[in-house]
Amino acid sequence: KLASHFLMTMHNFRLGRGKPSMLLVRQFFGADASSHDSVDARLRPDSLLRSRPSLIRQPLGTYSKWVRGTVMLCLLAVPTFFAGLITSPLLVTHYEGLVGQVMGDFDVSQNSHVYLTDLATKLVPNTDTKGIAAFMAVSMALIMIVFPILNWIVVCVLWLVPIKNNRTLVHLAALARILYGWNALDALFFALFVTKLELHLVGNWILNDRVPEVCGAVSTNLGEECLELSVSYLTGFWLLIATLVAFIPLMILTFFYE
Repeated sequence: KLASHFLMTMHNFRLGRGKPSMLLVRQFFGADASSHDSVDARLRPDSLLRSRPSLIRQPLGTYSKWVRGTVMLCLLAVPTFFAGLITSPLLVTHYEGLVGQVMGDFDVSQNSHVYLTDLATKLVPNTDTKGIAAFMAVSMALIMIVFPILNWIVVCVLWLVPIKNNRTLVHLAALARILYGWNALDALFFALFVTKLELHLVGNWILNDRVPEVCGAVSTNLGEECLELSVSYLTGFWLLIATLVAFIPLMILTFFYE
């Protein structure tokens, strides 16, 4: 929320709406709030009144080359990493303990790979509450697959497509901010992080709650748990981090210059 407020403040300042704090003005423009108009005229491009065909070719200030290079690198990196994220397993779940041994005896795989698309495709078939599961599946497909793709497309349009209509630019900039707000890849990262830490508790709770006598006997006589679940990260998890890292500077620059 702090980062979002900062980006909105700087965005409004560049559009001439309101005045940011004295600290922000001195830090980023070397002036105080009283010289707001002169700073606008001297240092910032009229990003919503484009003089060039596309934003990437506009004068972007002192660090134009760095900005253009960063934007182009991120625009290429995001779809590359995201494509790998879609097609690669995020993690593998290991079934251990007595249940794991029984699975091995019956030639059932003790390892289960999880893909990003599984969140949308495998939730409904594996539960009895179909209505809620369908709602959750559609929601996760939207915020973890559809919205990130649309977010990248809108940002590409803002930077690369020649648009001179002010209303269109304002609406696209607002749409990019909304889509980025609903882009839940960061939430997925934290969910996977917590999963690795806490999944073993879930496995113990499921069986100990349903068959406490059996699990108690197994623990006492055999010295092991009924079911132990553990998680190992795979390629998709690291590509998720790479996608997030590529998205952050891209969106910061987009909000700042649009």
